[in-house]
Amino acid sequence: MQRELNEQKEKLEKAKVHYAELRSSAVGSNLHAQELTALEQRYIVDLIMRNKVLRLDSEKMEYILKNYEDKRRKVVEKIAVEKDVLVNGGMC
Repeated sequence: MQRELNEQKEKLEKAKVHYAELRSSAVGSNLHAQELTALEQRYIVDLIMRNKVLRLDSEKMEYILKNYEDKRRKVVEKIAVEKDVLVNGGMC
């Protein structure tokens, strides 16, 4: 998921650079520049929206992973206590 987020960030940055280049080079042909900028704007908006979705998914996954690690740690601790009880006959 993080890899996909990074890839989308790279695409967004490239699209922004390309968009800026097209705007600056399209001074001569106003209609052509407007068509290109509209297409580029839609592409950039799409990338921004996908980036937001990936960020939210990443946050959700981090939350799930944290909960999993907490539960795992508790289970490991409980197993250690139970093992101690079995090995030492309940004496600490």
